[in-house]
Amino acid sequence: MGTLKFSQSSKKELREVEKIAKNGDLFFASGDYPLSGVIKKLSDSDVSHVGILWWWNDCLMILESVDTFGVRTVPLFNYFNNYYATRKAYKGKMYIGRHRQMPQDAQSQKVMLQVAMDLFGYSYDRADEWEVLKSRINKKIRRQQDDAFLCSEYVETVFKCINIPFATEARTGFIFPENIAADPQVDILYEIIQNTHTI
Repeated sequence: MGTLKFSQSSKKELREVEKIAKNGDLFFASGDYPLSGVIKKLSDSDVSHVGILWWWNDCLMILESVDTFGVRTVPLFNYFNNYYATRKAYKGKMYIGRHRQMPQDAQSQKVMLQVAMDLFGYSYDRADEWEVLKSRINKKIRRQQDDAFLCSEYVETVFKCINIPFATEARTGFIFPENIAADPQVDILYEIIQNTHTI
């Protein structure tokens, strides 16, 4: 059974979330897509994706690794009106979380952002994706270190540079969005919902 944090979270519109969002907040998603369903089933979780929220001027961005593009950044609002350049909203639920030890000093954030940006353009780790699937059959398969990233591996790498570790699966070494969400230091603040009206 995955963490109950998501089912216990209250809802807040995107514009209200933008008012309280800080650099280094966590973005979680629970997709209604085939791959999302597989990830949620394998990790016994409510969520299938994780990224990092960061302000770029006045735009709240998501730093993430996705299967089609690899490591990239997109505006958070894209998930609500132009997901994958489809002019449609993401199919699923989205959440904002926060690590209690996330530093707010400029130097720590500079280091973190530099690591995150240095990885832009790296591939999504399709090999690890298949290894995760096979590890459920062959108990001897373990995660291999390489230059490609699952979404959770990307978040793990960025947070590790500021000495915030996340637990991986003890047997295989793989890390899922669930591992990050279940961390005792991570709070799920709100489920993010579409703005109900324009101002």
